[in-house]
Amino acid sequence: MLILTTLYRKLLGANNFAIRSELFLCQVAVVLFFVLLLVNVVSRYFFSSPLYFAEELAVYILIWMAFFAIAATVGRNEMVRLDFLVNGAPPPIKYVINILVDLLVLICSVTLLIISFNWYLGPTIQYEQAITLGIKKLPFFTIIPLFFVLITFHSVINLAKTILASTYGHEGSEI
Repeated sequence: MLILTTLYRKLLGANNFAIRSELFLCQVAVVLFFVLLLVNVVSRYFFSSPLYFAEELAVYILIWMAFFAIAATVGRNEMVRLDFLVNGAPPPIKYVINILVDLLVLICSVTLLIISFNWYLGPTIQYEQAITLGIKKLPFFTIIPLFFVLITFHSVINLAKTILASTYGHEGSEI
């Protein structure tokens, strides 16, 4: 049991590091988005020469930011959920329902991870171009499989927390 507890603590530390990294990347994306649009506005109104690629790049930045924010939300287990019925259930039933929910999220994330990798590595997106940037879209599409890797990792940790909550009588994160 000591080995499992040590492994769980290390995974929990990795999970917390991933969450902090995701939130940091969100902050970087917000700053990049702001600076990009500010430079575009200044160049458009003061120099009559807007950055022709700014709007397309801003969209990609917002997409990456949203995916990282969602991953951090799943990592913190702060998703919006309708749990008023579950909260009124007896503890054993609440425990089983919470495990089933965490398992469902994990199964969905693994399934979408496999699908996203097949899509990412497939021929359909290999030649798509970001028109105004003049480069392939493949680097921008990297966020999709990365997102599902993060969600799958967070889902495993959330499931472990739920299981250990019953074993230790509190949230597994307190071990």
